[in-house]
Amino acid sequence: MSLKSKLGLICGALSLLAPAGALQAQEAPPTAAFYPGTPGIVLYSQPNFGGQRVTLSDDAADLRRQNFNDRTWSIEVEAGDWEVCEDINFGGRCIRVNNDVASFHPANWVSSVRLVRNGSGPGGGGGGFVDRPSSGIRLYDGPNYTGQRFDTQSEIYDLNRTGFNDRASSIAIARGESWEVCLDSNFRSQCQVFSDNVRDLAQYGYFNNSISSVRRVGGGGWPGGPGGPGRPGGPGGNWYTDIDGGIEGIGTMFFPVPEINGRSIDRCMASGGRDCDTATADAICREAGYSEAAYFSVDRGRRYRTIHLGNGQECRSGRCEAMLNVLCISER
Repeated sequence: MSLKSKLGLICGALSLLAPAGALQAQEAPPTAAFYPGTPGIVLYSQPNFGGQRVTLSDDAADLRRQNFNDRTWSIEVEAGDWEVCEDINFGGRCIRVNNDVASFHPANWVSSVRLVRNGSGPGGGGGGFVDRPSSGIRLYDGPNYTGQRFDTQSEIYDLNRTGFNDRASSIAIARGESWEVCLDSNFRSQCQVFSDNVRDLAQYGYFNNSISSVRRVGGGGWPGGPGGPGRPGGPGGNWYTDIDGGIEGIGTMFFPVPEINGRSIDRCMASGGRDCDTATADAICREAGYSEAAYFSVDRGRRYRTIHLGNGQECRSGRCEAMLNVLCISER
């Protein structure tokens, strides 16, 4: 046998002994193309990234092993897309986080954490021009912050009430705030926390055109009830600053259920039946930056815990009826 033939046999034998795949390029793990760095998440026992902390680079099915069960108050995401869950073994309510959360409200409920390994994680937010709200969250029914929009500064447990259920395709969030958005009403099903603008919710799979409830979970002060009546503003001033629930059109704003801090607005500006209906509807529109109300209705079939727009006092007359379907226009 010639030397050339012997070398050919030796090379053939070596190729059979080589491990399968050794002669071809190894595929990168699914996280390599997705995460800009080594995945990592830091849990803190105090808000604003203070107190004791636990650093994770992989799944933690039971945080009791790290002595950190139900202790998380703030989260720093070093890299990656993470899911935090209220029960061990990733059970119960879970939310996704891929940005820092300075303060969870409520806090101290996380029992397990895992890295989301889907091979194609969502891109970041930002990009393009967006008129970021000064406070709260703004939902758009088109990508890239286009189309009709809905603003709120307080939690909405059911977007069906606003006419904006399952419509959001992009979101803008006030600086320093974090908001949780959920697929079902009452903050059920899959939820995710965002701390920055998202130009296209399609990057997050089934969140596009599927959001049914929203609430603030960090920054900006946790929204409580309306509090006491406070002090009315001076001449030309108001005790309130924002009316929630508006859907912006072209030169119009529509409030299916106008609210302040989660409370419906009474048909009368003050108790005693003074300045009702049209006066209240026009006041709602002026606060939203429009000249007057072209249309409104009053829900006379149910009784509400309403609040008087004129002085911030709760309606106690027994004839508390809520304003509905307020259509604001700039001019006739």
